[in-house]
Amino acid sequence: MRTRYSIIATFLALSLGIFGVGCDSSTDNGELVASFEVETTNSTANFRDRSRYPDGEIESRTWEFGDGETANGQGVEHTYDEPGTYTVTLTVEGADGTTQSTSRDVSIGTQRFEVVVENTGPLLPLTKNGTFRQDGAFDSDIDPGEEAEFAFTVGPEELPETGTAFSFASRFDPSTDAFYAFRPEGIPLFDESGTPRGLDGPVSVTDNIRLWDAGTENAGDKIVEITDDNDDGTLEEDGTTYPAVSDVIEVTIEGQEDQSSGGYEFTVTIQNISDQTGATAENGDPIELSRGTYAAHFDRVPGGDPDDNPEDDVRYPGFITLDDSTASAGLATLAQNGNPADHDAELDAAQGISVPLSPGAFAAHSDAIQPFSLNREASEGIERIAEDGLPATLAETLGEAGAVTDGGTFGNGPLPPTPTDAENEQITFTVNASPPSKEAPGDRLSIVTMHIQSNDYFYAFKPAGLPLFDDNGDPIDGTQTAELSLYDARTEADQEPGVGINQAPRQPSSDVGPSQDGTVDRLTSNIGASPLTDVIEVTVTPVSQ
Repeated sequence: MRTRYSIIATFLALSLGIFGVGCDSSTDNGELVASFEVETTNSTANFRDRSRYPDGEIESRTWEFGDGETANGQGVEHTYDEPGTYTVTLTVEGADGTTQSTSRDVSIGTQRFEVVVENTGPLLPLTKNGTFRQDGAFDSDIDPGEEAEFAFTVGPEELPETGTAFSFASRFDPSTDAFYAFRPEGIPLFDESGTPRGLDGPVSVTDNIRLWDAGTENAGDKIVEITDDNDDGTLEEDGTTYPAVSDVIEVTIEGQEDQSSGGYEFTVTIQNISDQTGATAENGDPIELSRGTYAAHFDRVPGGDPDDNPEDDVRYPGFITLDDSTASAGLATLAQNGNPADHDAELDAAQGISVPLSPGAFAAHSDAIQPFSLNREASEGIERIAEDGLPATLAETLGEAGAVTDGGTFGNGPLPPTPTDAENEQITFTVNASPPSKEAPGDRLSIVTMHIQSNDYFYAFKPAGLPLFDDNGDPIDGTQTAELSLYDARTEADQEPGVGINQAPRQPSSDVGPSQDGTVDRLTSNIGASPLTDVIEVTVTPVSQ
C-alpha cells in the first residue's frame, strides 16, 4: 500500500516546462475519443483538447483539475496554489449526447521519478557447510575406533516454511565408489514443534544412514542404494559384500541453545565402530571412513510440501534424486578417493544467507530534513522498520514534515531473493521531487528497507538522502546502488544473521528480543560474506509528463 502526502511547504518559484500527450480513452473507429495535451510552467498548466469524433461533432468540453476547480473550453489555463500531482479529467460531449472521458496525473512544480527496488540476492538453500576429518589429525581419514566431531549454528528455519535439515557424505574405504549418507533430502534437525534434535543429550541417527554406490564405474551410471538383498544382515552390490551400516558407523547429534548466535548449536559426532563389531572389508582389510562433507540446508523449497510433491524437497548437492541421479563431479571424487575438497566447493556455491527485503518507506525531501542520523538514537519509525520491516510509522512521520515533497511506502510484503534461473523480484513506485531553484537546491530521495535476516539492520542512502538533481540541475538517471549502505539501528541486540530466533523470519511476533540502547551506525563489512550489491539494487529514472 502506498500513501501520498499533501505538500505543506511554501511553493517555490520554478522554471520547468514539460510537454505531454494525454491517453486516448478508446480506439479511433469513428467513435468519440477523448484526449488532451498539457504543458506546465511553474505553477501554471495549459491544457489543449485533442479529442476526435469522426462520425459526429464535439459540442462541449469540461475540465476537472484535481484541486476542486473546473473549467470549460477547448484550450484552458489553470494555476495551482501548491505544487504536487493532480489527476486531471477531460469530459467531452457530442452533439448527439455521446460522452467520453479521459484522465491523467499531472505534476505541478515537480519532477517525477520512477524508482525500482530490486532484490538481486540469490536463494541459497545451504545455511552451513564444511568438511570433517579424524579428530586430532590433519588431513586424515577416520580409522577404526576413531571419530570426527564438528559443530555448527542454525535456526529452526532460515525462511518461513523451509525447515532445517542435515546431510553428510563419507567414503567407505576400501571400495571403488561406495559412500555413507542419509537419503538425498537429509534428516530434519527440528521436530514440528521447533524442538531441536538432541536437546536432552546426544541422540543416534545411525538408522537413517544408507550405503550408496556412486555409479562412477561406467559413464551414465546412477547412484543406487546398496541393500541387504539376501536378508543375511550384510549388504550386496555387483557381487561385492559390505558389512551392515550399523556395524561400521555411528552418528550422533546433540542440539542446544546457543547464546552467542541466538540460535541453536548442533554437535555431530561420526564414529568408526568397526573395531567394536569386528567388521572388515570383504578382503579382510580394516574399514576406514574418509574425510567427508556436511551441510545444514532447507528441508523444502519455500512454501513447498514434499508430501504432495517430492520435487519440493531440498536435496544434498551432488546427490539430486534417488531414482535417477548421476553423482556430481565433486561427490564422485569423494566416493572414489575420499577427497572432499571438490564436493565442498560445490556446497560452497549453494551456501549463504537468503535475504528478503521488507516493505519500505520513501520520501523526496529538501536538505532541511533527514530520516535518521548517524551516532544518534534511531527514531521509532526507523526502529519499527529495522526490527520488524514495518514502514508505516516512518512514512507517517515523514509525511508530517513540511520539508517533504512526496513520499509513502512501497511493497505489500517481503521482496524475496531470487531462485536459480529466475528473474529478480522487484517493486516499482513513482515519487515527485522539487527541482533546484534560486531559493533552494533540489530534493533528495530517501528510502529505508529492512535486511530481514537481521535483528535491526536496514538499507538506506546517506542520512541526508540521495540528491535527485546533478550540479547542472538535471535529474539523475540510472542505477544508484553504489550510494546505498547497510546500517545497524542498534535498537535490538544482534544475533548471527539468518540464525537468530529474534529475527523477523523466526521470531514469534514483532518487537521481541532484548533492547540495545545504541546509536545508528553504518556497517562497513559484508554480512554473511555477501557484498551489498548481491542483495539490493536501486534504479532511479526521470519520467516525463
